[in-house]
Amino acid sequence: MPGHSSKKQAQRTKGNVRPSSSSQAAQLLSQAGNQSTFVGFDSMSGSPGYVPVSQTLEDVDSSLDADFRLVLRKLTKKDSITKVKALQEFRSLCKEKDVEELKAVLPFWPRMFNKTALDVDHRVRETTQTALTALVVKTKKHMAPHLRSLMGAWLLCQCDTYPTVSAAATQAFQSAFPPAKQTDVLMYCRTEITQYLTDQLLNQTPHTLSDPKTTDPDDMQNKYLRVMTSSLYALRKLLTSLPANHVESLYESLDILLKESKFWKYGKSPTPSIKAAFYSFLASICQIQPELSALYSSKMTPLILHNLDEKDPVICPTVWEATLSLINYVPDCWKSVSVEKAFWPKLRSGLENGFYGNMTLIGPNLLPFLSKVPVNILGEDKKFYPQFFSYMTSGLGKVQTSPSESAAMVKAYIECCQYVSVTEEDKQISRDIIIEQVLPLVLTSLVNSSWTLYRSPLYSLMGSAFSSLEVSASSMTNEFWTELVNGVIKRLTSGVSSVDTDLEYSKFVERCIHLVSCLVFPKIGNKNKTEKVKFSMGIESDHVATEGERTPLSTGASQFVQKLTLKAFQIARESHSIHCLHLFASLVELDPSQNTIQKVIEDCEGPVDDDQSHASYFVFSVCIPWLQEVMSSGAVDPKQLLSVICTFMPLLESDAIAKLLEQLCQMKLSFGAFHHLLEKMMSLQARISSVNTWLQGTTFHSKVVAITTEVCQRSMTLEPADDCEIQKGWSVISLVLGKQANWTLSCDLVQEILQIVHQSLLVLRNSKHTHKADIAIKFVAKATHSFFLNSKSCLTLPSATDLLLVLFSVSLDNNWDVTDETVQECEHVWSEGLATIVRQTGGLLQDNGVLGKAVSLVKTCLNKVTCIAQFDKLSDKVQSLLSVVKDNVPECEKGDNPVLASVVRTLYMRVQPEVTNEVMEHLLVSGDYAFNDTLFSKGTEVIIFPYHSLHNALLLAHVRDSVMDSEAPMQDLSEEVETNLEMDVLLDSLYGEQVLRVLTNIGQKGPESETITTAVHRLESSLSKLVQQYPQSQHNLLVNKAMTRCEAGPWLWGVTLNHLLDLLSTNTPFTPDLGDLLDRCAELDTGRVHLLQSVGRYLTTADMMTLCEILVARLISCPLEAARLISGGYGTLAAVTSVLPGVMKDENLVPACLDMARGTLGQLMEWKEEDDTFLLFGSDLGEAAPGLVLVNAEVAKFLTLVVKYFNKHLTDKEWDFIMCSMVSMVQSVDESKSGLLGSCTIQSYTVSVCRLLHQVALSLQNVEDTYPTNLVSEWQEFFSESAYSTLLPLYVHVIAESKSTSTNHVLLGAMGSSVALCPKQQILVHQLPPMLVAGESSPLPDSLQTLMNHLCPLLTHKDRAIQITAFHLLSCVMPELPQYDKDGKETEDDKGETKRSPPAALMKVLSNCNVAMAILLGEEKVDTNVELVPYSDEYQYTLAYLLTWKLLLHIFTSCPAELRQEYASHFKDTGLIRQLMRYLFCLMPEKTPVVNQDGQSGTMFEVTPTLTVTDEPSVMEIQHVSSWVYQDTLQTMPAIARQWWLDQDRKTAAYVDRFTSKNVSQLLCTAEIRSIGRSDQKLDYITIRTRPNTREVIVTYALEEVSTEMVISLPQNYPMGNIEVHSEKRVGVSAAQWEKWLLQLKIFLQYQNGSLFDGLRIWKRNVDKRFEGVDDCMICFSVLHGTNYQLPRLQCKTCKKKFHSACLYKWFQTSHNSTCPLCRNLF
Repeated sequence: MPGHSSKKQAQRTKGNVRPSSSSQAAQLLSQAGNQSTFVGFDSMSGSPGYVPVSQTLEDVDSSLDADFRLVLRKLTKKDSITKVKALQEFRSLCKEKDVEELKAVLPFWPRMFNKTALDVDHRVRETTQTALTALVVKTKKHMAPHLRSLMGAWLLCQCDTYPTVSAAATQAFQSAFPPAKQTDVLMYCRTEITQYLTDQLLNQTPHTLSDPKTTDPDDMQNKYLRVMTSSLYALRKLLTSLPANHVESLYESLDILLKESKFWKYGKSPTPSIKAAFYSFLASICQIQPELSALYSSKMTPLILHNLDEKDPVICPTVWEATLSLINYVPDCWKSVSVEKAFWPKLRSGLENGFYGNMTLIGPNLLPFLSKVPVNILGEDKKFYPQFFSYMTSGLGKVQTSPSESAAMVKAYIECCQYVSVTEEDKQISRDIIIEQVLPLVLTSLVNSSWTLYRSPLYSLMGSAFSSLEVSASSMTNEFWTELVNGVIKRLTSGVSSVDTDLEYSKFVERCIHLVSCLVFPKIGNKNKTEKVKFSMGIESDHVATEGERTPLSTGASQFVQKLTLKAFQIARESHSIHCLHLFASLVELDPSQNTIQKVIEDCEGPVDDDQSHASYFVFSVCIPWLQEVMSSGAVDPKQLLSVICTFMPLLESDAIAKLLEQLCQMKLSFGAFHHLLEKMMSLQARISSVNTWLQGTTFHSKVVAITTEVCQRSMTLEPADDCEIQKGWSVISLVLGKQANWTLSCDLVQEILQIVHQSLLVLRNSKHTHKADIAIKFVAKATHSFFLNSKSCLTLPSATDLLLVLFSVSLDNNWDVTDETVQECEHVWSEGLATIVRQTGGLLQDNGVLGKAVSLVKTCLNKVTCIAQFDKLSDKVQSLLSVVKDNVPECEKGDNPVLASVVRTLYMRVQPEVTNEVMEHLLVSGDYAFNDTLFSKGTEVIIFPYHSLHNALLLAHVRDSVMDSEAPMQDLSEEVETNLEMDVLLDSLYGEQVLRVLTNIGQKGPESETITTAVHRLESSLSKLVQQYPQSQHNLLVNKAMTRCEAGPWLWGVTLNHLLDLLSTNTPFTPDLGDLLDRCAELDTGRVHLLQSVGRYLTTADMMTLCEILVARLISCPLEAARLISGGYGTLAAVTSVLPGVMKDENLVPACLDMARGTLGQLMEWKEEDDTFLLFGSDLGEAAPGLVLVNAEVAKFLTLVVKYFNKHLTDKEWDFIMCSMVSMVQSVDESKSGLLGSCTIQSYTVSVCRLLHQVALSLQNVEDTYPTNLVSEWQEFFSESAYSTLLPLYVHVIAESKSTSTNHVLLGAMGSSVALCPKQQILVHQLPPMLVAGESSPLPDSLQTLMNHLCPLLTHKDRAIQITAFHLLSCVMPELPQYDKDGKETEDDKGETKRSPPAALMKVLSNCNVAMAILLGEEKVDTNVELVPYSDEYQYTLAYLLTWKLLLHIFTSCPAELRQEYASHFKDTGLIRQLMRYLFCLMPEKTPVVNQDGQSGTMFEVTPTLTVTDEPSVMEIQHVSSWVYQDTLQTMPAIARQWWLDQDRKTAAYVDRFTSKNVSQLLCTAEIRSIGRSDQKLDYITIRTRPNTREVIVTYALEEVSTEMVISLPQNYPMGNIEVHSEKRVGVSAAQWEKWLLQLKIFLQYQNGSLFDGLRIWKRNVDKRFEGVDDCMICFSVLHGTNYQLPRLQCKTCKKKFHSACLYKWFQTSHNSTCPLCRNLF
């Protein structure tokens, strides 16, 4: 591919313009001779020229280990990945090698380290440090001589800008040296480090640090910037790490650095990291070398102080660090800067802009900065401070949107203000700052609604600062508080009018409250608060936020609060302002001082009598009348007044409190107001005994009951407008119930509340308005949650348990019209409540208890389950119930939980499903078990759903999981009674599973039955896991119970027992006891026969042999009169038929089994000779007794067994008996056809006979040498004709008359299996009634056409067994059709091509199926995989479509080449192939799975589908058959398939090509080459050899003097790709003729629809005709036409040349005239 080659030729390293040449390098090395022992590139900085180039230079580097030499050489490579791997290898070697080998590496390491430590790739740098760590840890003190050459780069790497690199370097340094030695190392290497870093800063450039030839320019620049940044930080690190006395030794080196102008240019670098490192270094210089700093102050000061407004967050912290260091250690720095022109404008710009978002970084520096700035820096009038605060105030207005920025700036602002006020001697300046700057700022934060500065710590810091200033500046602080309260009152008074909006006024009031809160509780303001949306179902709290300890107010602050409280009270009384009332209530709650209340009362009412306290007078004479007035008017929320009343309640006497609460209860408070009052009482309950007394009094009880009644009534008739108010009412109930434990309420009140709620829910459930239940139940759940969670004394009340059960039923029952959220809330509540009850009561299980009632609810709801989704919901709730019991009841000493076990026992559904008549008839007709008669009177017609059994299975699984999780021994976990109950429930579930399995098998199958099928499959999976996990010690007990049940009642217990034994034998075989079985079956009846049939096959081989011997002996000794009885010969024969196949598994016992089979067969023959009526031969079964018919059916089963296992050992007499019996039985079936579909006994007999015929036909398909001489001929000439001449018409008759029942399905399956093996000659001479279509002309004989008309419609039958049977029958006769179609009707199209349609009967079926396929797959794309559901109409027609095409391909294969071409033209022109290929790709799986059939294993294309008649439909079957048809299509019609592929779009063609090449092509190539090599047909003068591995066929054509050899090469995507033909050698043929022959061969191979051998045969005919003198067609220059293989027939009358008709028609069409191609005369 071009892209691939270009990629391979791409340069391996950036900048490498010439490819490397190993040979040239070797040549240069050899030319160097002994002149140099090292190779390197001196022009490259830091190049490792010291690396030895070979091991031959032992005199120089003999001590260097070869592994290290190789690694060091790898480090010289340019690729980063190579370097990383080399360094990793170096690190590993350091850990593996000893110290002596590492010492040899140390001389080479420093230069390599200095290079890789500065590499462009951070991975290389990081790995270098880890390698260094490994080296220094191992070498330790041996590193000392090389330390100075390493330390510069090492320290630089510790300051690398990439975090992982710097961390690795630091780790390496700390690993190498203990903390006490690290400073000594730096002192030891300080000179070298300084020189190294100075060299990097002053001398290095991007081009010197990197190789320009191999490094990208961007990488070079980035490396340079990184190294410069790291060098500056490394210098700072060195200065700060050295002791002061050693720093002096670096004075000269630093002086040299500071003298260079290049160094100072770093301060103006556009790179932020370099600039930040530069300022950080300057700060360290100022701190450590102040004298040197003073020397260079003229350069340093402008760079620092002129950049105070730096905006970059990376640079500004270091700028301010350098600023503080400069002004602190170099006091004379102000002389080197222009304050008015440079310093002050920069500082002013930063202040008024909040330092551009960097206030959190700069804020802590402002106070130290202000303390060092000379006060007269802007003049002698000290105008610096006012301007400083003025611009800072402006900045506060700009940073308030950011909580962190505003908090940092406010803190700095208040600190600076406090500093100036304390230190400045001129108090006028302090007053101006406080009154002119701080006061307007605070007022603005309160008044301006757009400001958010109130969220900052402004108020808390302001209160704390002014409290400390009252001592030294009391006049200023008093003036501040006075002006502040005047401003607030002015705004408060003006806001009452309608000038402002209500929202703005509300914000102002809240900010005032927040201000006072911050003054009282300063910690409130220290948290940055943001407004957030809150969602709450309860009542919003009106409490004022408090946090931390209360701080006493200063005098000024106290007066401020007092005046504000008084004014708020006045405005609230006069104007009924809700906001002022809220303000007043909040301020009183924050500062309830007697002095404030006294002034309020005196202001309103005058002086108060001495016998009454101010608080009492205020509550009863002011608040209560005011509250009544508010409630009557409804203008103001009474909660604010209630808060005020509750605030003064602790100041009242007990009698006054009781009187007050009585008055409040008598008022008609709203639900919200009463809830607010209750919350206040909760907080006062512990402090005030009168409140506790009131909570337990009758007044409060009556009030709560009245509220509960009203809330429940309104909830049942809920309107949208009442939602909020009712929610508040439920909050009252929730508060009462949730806190009743703290209040010690009487149980009577709780009982009454819960009873009201419970009755309301019951009324709602029974009403028609269930849509209103969701909100009501949600309210109830929220209201009772706290009660069930916390209450202890009242949970056992009947009303409490009843309400709990209602909530439990809401989560169980689907009749409640509630949302999932409500169901979850209910589950949360009932689980908490039930857990509390179980913990208190110990889980005592009583019928009238909460657990007993909960179990009853579960059982009631289980009986109502109708789908798997409802069951899943119920099972989840059951698991939750069990989990609650398990988690809240302590385990016993044995480790078990008796309460949980008791609940599980009660939850079991002991309902054994009864079987229906249909089930028993299905079991009888299937023939698996023997029955005495058909009187199934115990059956019912009710279909049992699987949910009871599935429920029991889940409970059993829960018990089993609990047992497995427990640490107690298995045998001590449960009592015997519990074990027996568990076994009984398990057996009931297994029995129900078998009933349901039969029901699903015989029921209506398809998508509509998917729900019940899913439930049954889940039940099967659960029970299978349960049985397999059952304790092995209890297996015998479980099986004995099942055997006892099987004895007592037959029905399906035999099937159940067989399934149980199968599950128990999954891991280790379970072997029942033969002695116990024989004891049970001493006397036979139906149940015991079923027991033998089920258990016998699970015995050991020896026991099975013993049992068979006993049974055969009993059978041989049975007299004729007992032969027909279930207790005699009939039952014994049934048992022998079931057990004997198990013995046959042991090859050593086959002779003994043969003897027993012959003995049994001889006894049957003897009974037949004694009584000719014993076997119902050639008689009407409807006239015989049903029991006798079943006995004959059992005889047929035994004969089937004999033929299957002993056919090679039977004598001629035994075969005669079997054959005659079989034919006679078939005749009996034919005689009984009138009652066949109405009698299950006759159907059972017919099924057994058909299975016998199927086995005989199957056994005689392959002739064995041990067969009697005339057996096969007699079968072909007599017995098969006698059987099938009767059975085939009967089969067609039964199909026409049968209805869709389970027994008919079994019957048709058995009949179809036998009919499908009907020999071809019997099919061709069938005796079906004539069926011909009027007006339809057919080349087929009437007999064959009748067969087609009978069988072809069956391909679309809805029963799969009938479809497959019809397919097998038609497959036998398909090869016979072409011989009649040669002279049939053919047509020619406008292109001169001859077309012929396949048989009409098949094409009619294909047409009908095409309609269904177009509906199903018409819109699907080729790469879409469609999976069809079995038993659906889509499945039925798709299978019919595929089978029909398989038959057409069978016809196509049987045709000669000319007829194939005519069929192909028909398929192509009608578009049938195009449709087929599209549909096949929609049905075939993209990833072909592995299948196993008839002992073959492989992909779907490697294994041919068996299409067994009795198989069940499956998704994989359609995929397998479609893959089979696709492979056959490519093999049979490769040219048509190739043309279809070429006509597809690019995407489709690519998918088809990929799919075919992967799955089919190799198989087809192998098959073609194998068939052509083994072909029985030979071509004269042609020799064929094959090369399977290369997909080639070598063809040698030798005729007299002509000898040619051609090689046919098949493509990888055969047959889609082109077949290549080329010549190996030729003799006696001209080049032109030879090229023509090769082209003709390629055409015949490429465009013929057949095998390679067919193409070769046609090509040979063409060559032979050429030698015979037949002229070529002068258009295609071939004797035979390339597609229809015709000879040239049409002759020009002028030139006498002959042409193919197809070629001539094409010539006329393309040339647009009718002239001869040669002579140009009219043709």
